[in-house]
Amino acid sequence: MQAAEMARRCELLPDLVLCSPATRAWSTALCYFQELGWNYEVLRMEPGLIEASKAQLIELLQNVDESVDTLFLFGHNPGFNDLLSYLSQSPLPTENLVTSGRVVLSLPYSTWKSLELDSATIIDWTVPQ
Repeated sequence: MQAAEMARRCELLPDLVLCSPATRAWSTALCYFQELGWNYEVLRMEPGLIEASKAQLIELLQNVDESVDTLFLFGHNPGFNDLLSYLSQSPLPTENLVTSGRVVLSLPYSTWKSLELDSATIIDWTVPQ
């Protein structure tokens, strides 16, 4: 399964995981929890991720608690592609973040409320083999 392969290739530990309750997103997140032994206490099911637009995703992120350094989102396109394009303002490695694909962004500030246009750098774009 692609999600399990991607989980095994992950070296990050989340402070918070926001996950769409849709089957595909939830099953992908579950692979990470099972493969990496993540603590389920960091999981929050987020119905707002289903069909979320870029604006809705930004609003969701701007309300993340400031104690969260590493956040994982398990959700859907086209919202995620639009969010990545907005935040990075640099050409994406591919036109579409594929199912089970993972993107790691670096943000230059310590507050989620500061999230804005061209405020992030893509430091990793990994897709299943």
